[in-house]
Amino acid sequence: MQRATDPARWGPLSRYQLIKALADAHNRHEDYCARWGCRGTDAYLVAHQQLRSRYQQGLTIRLSALPWHAQQVAQRIQLQGVWA
Repeated sequence: MQRATDPARWGPLSRYQLIKALADAHNRHEDYCARWGCRGTDAYLVAHQQLRSRYQQGLTIRLSALPWHAQQVAQRIQLQGVWA
């Protein structure tokens, strides 16, 4: 099932969904770079690892705590605000 094209209608992803989506995005990005011979970014991986670590420790997930590029990809994957 495809999501609506308007991100405001998506609603927030659960922490688990966000972490899984970031891991999937990282894998797709690596596949794309391998196919086209470009140099990829680690932003998806950094966001995934940091959020997964905080999630496993039961800590608050804050977008502002991520490095800038990781923030951008997390926003693209629909992370809004703070989840406890």
